[in-house]
Amino acid sequence: MRTWYRVRSYRASLYHTLFAFFFVVVFLGSLVNTWTRNKSNLTVVEHCGFRSFFESHSKGLGIHKWLHYFQVYEREFGRYCGLQGLKVRMLEIGVQSGGSIQMWLSRFGNNLELFAGVDVNPMTRNWTLLDERVHIEVGSQSDEALLNRLHAKYPDGFDIILDDGSHLARDMIATFEYAFANLLRPGGVYVTEDITQENSIVCSERIQTPAGCAITFRRIKQPCRANTVL
Repeated sequence: MRTWYRVRSYRASLYHTLFAFFFVVVFLGSLVNTWTRNKSNLTVVEHCGFRSFFESHSKGLGIHKWLHYFQVYEREFGRYCGLQGLKVRMLEIGVQSGGSIQMWLSRFGNNLELFAGVDVNPMTRNWTLLDERVHIEVGSQSDEALLNRLHAKYPDGFDIILDDGSHLARDMIATFEYAFANLLRPGGVYVTEDITQENSIVCSERIQTPAGCAITFRRIKQPCRANTVL
């Protein structure tokens, strides 16, 4: 009886020890993952601060962004922020609410040489009052006449082209095919926002050239199906 009890006690002690060890490993792993994730998020916010601007922007001109876009902005646009940042010329398609213009002006600061916005709403011309560097062109993003006008008016091109316009596949494709070849400066960044599942399928089927979607767009994996950035 004593031998059996001793063996059972040893086994119970061993099981308890193994369980405690497993619990400690899982707990420490969770802490490391949380610390790493928080450290990454902190790094993202500290550089340009696009998300901090968004979260503190509670009144005035509207700004609508999915939160996971800000990590993309920090990574792709970070070289244009801060005292050591590069000079930048930006074209944004879709500026109706105006709040995003304020964000670029605030976070790029004096590094922003020129901002050009495109929108179908004539009222967006009012955003030129925000800063002398802001220019607004009214028209459809898929209108070849408008695209040619942009090319003629801004012959030096743009370091950043951000398509946040109609979000229709035909418009995104028409804009990309023209702007990537004619308006984007060497080494620049072209971003197309809010790619739905349906639009991504059309895009991949429509553009099969060497400068096609999968090659020229940087594919960012996002958790939400209907709010993807390419």
